[in-house]
Amino acid sequence: MSGTYKIKSFHLQDFKNLHTHLFQDIYPFAGHFRDVQLMKGSTRFCQFQFINSYASDLFYQLNNEPLHGLQLIKLQIDWHFTNPN
Repeated sequence: MSGTYKIKSFHLQDFKNLHTHLFQDIYPFAGHFRDVQLMKGSTRFCQFQFINSYASDLFYQLNNEPLHGLQLIKLQIDWHFTNPN
């Protein structure tokens, strides 16, 4: 990783670009969504084939809907369901 990264907006591609910038020297999949199913105990996370559309919906909400308090918490939980790191 070199240099600084300026976040231009809160859109899905910008998130992927930031992920690439931060992790490109560590993970070969940096900037890409996973292509395997994940479970932890009995918790099943978003199926990989739906991640892109689910994440697109979350970023749409973030950019186009007024979010306050519990709505922001729900959005964070939904994001964790999509990308449990």
